[in-house]
Amino acid sequence: MDRTFSIQVFQWEQNRTLAFRNLGYFPVFGVKFDPFNNSQFVTCGYEHMAIWKLKGNHLSCSNFQKFESQKTTKLISATMMAND
Repeated sequence: MDRTFSIQVFQWEQNRTLAFRNLGYFPVFGVKFDPFNNSQFVTCGYEHMAIWKLKGNHLSCSNFQKFESQKTTKLISATMMAND
């Protein structure tokens, strides 16, 4: 992990980075791609969950949820995503 908890979408067949974003202070422990849309994925980790969309080389967060006010929830795990 790097200090800014960055996300890098990498196309390994062509050995190139498609997109890169810093998350700041939110470590990511899991990533799950949408099985119906390969340009959408969810990240989850310490006190947060985010839904991301990849358009070309731009990575945008369409939904970011912080769970810091929850007393028991500290780590979030994503098992599946609904199709938009």
